[in-house]
Amino acid sequence: METIQGDVEPRTNELELLFSLELHYQGPIELAPMGDKVGTLVGGGDGTLTGPSMRGTVRWSNYETTGEDQVCALQVPGVIQTHDGAEIGFEGRELAMPLSEGSQQWRVAGVLRFKTDDRRYAWLNETFALTSGMFDYEAGVARWTAFAPKEGRRLDHLARALREAGLRQAFTPEVSRLTVRLWREIARGDPVSPQRVEQIASALDLPQQTAHEVLDKMCERDGDGNVVGIAGLSQNQHPHRFTVNGIRLATWCAWDALFLPVMLQQTALVTSRCPVTGETIRLTITPEGVTSKHPESAAISIVIPQPTTSGLESVEEIWMTFCHHIHFFSSPQAAQEWVAARGQKIAILTIEEALELGRLTLSELLQYI
Repeated sequence: METIQGDVEPRTNELELLFSLELHYQGPIELAPMGDKVGTLVGGGDGTLTGPSMRGTVRWSNYETTGEDQVCALQVPGVIQTHDGAEIGFEGRELAMPLSEGSQQWRVAGVLRFKTDDRRYAWLNETFALTSGMFDYEAGVARWTAFAPKEGRRLDHLARALREAGLRQAFTPEVSRLTVRLWREIARGDPVSPQRVEQIASALDLPQQTAHEVLDKMCERDGDGNVVGIAGLSQNQHPHRFTVNGIRLATWCAWDALFLPVMLQQTALVTSRCPVTGETIRLTITPEGVTSKHPESAAISIVIPQPTTSGLESVEEIWMTFCHHIHFFSSPQAAQEWVAARGQKIAILTIEEALELGRLTLSELLQYI
């Protein structure tokens, strides 16, 4: 049976598709509502959820209040178990009415709210989703489509989580100013001596302590102590090739390759390989955004580590905490397969979403480019 969309389009200037639900009645399953119980328990069951950014299984109950005008008020509490290990509570307040007198098919519309402690999905706690769909009484199946405000709350929460995980502490204003200058030095293709780092710090009127802090915590060095990489950009070999002005470099993780063209104010050609399918991913990224992408379905993983008050204390910690878990994939499905085999909390984004996440997370750095 086709889902009834109502007057809401899947993607407009205000709303976008959040997910679709298919709910199957099983019997008197009773889950507690978020607030006061309204109505009489008439059933419950399980179901599936699919959407652009989340998928999983559902358990739910239905409390019903029947009106005299053939309109039923529904209270539908439930729990979503996502494919990547999150638990999200929800409650729907819906209205249902038959398509016609005596029809076994009911039109359903309403609103969902959510509650979760998982930081990857915490943005849902601050939004409502509008629902529209159908319930087939004879089949015992309800199909809903949910839409949410298209305003980037998910990315805002991910950016906040990443900053709290150490990025805010690592990129103080002084460190940020020096890092931007050193990115540009590294992009020229030659190692940078510690003395040159100190000279740049002096030219920026920064304390030498800042130069030493950056050298100790954020720089990749060669056998002579020269800087060959800093905060994601490297002259060494890493899985993500990053070419600017004909100079072949690499990035520590896939996400670095997306925001560094903005920091360098240069166009970059990025080549990587999907760790699941082996397919080559190719991107052209300008300071304004992605101008070419192959395959079109390419996606990226973003790890959400635990918060820290001390920041990131070494290159090795940056690699272990972030870089080893952030990759390009040929498709969201390939990314989901990779994430499912790991126990960490890892989000899957489109390339465009990851670009916007970089802008939100590293907004303080942008004033120094």
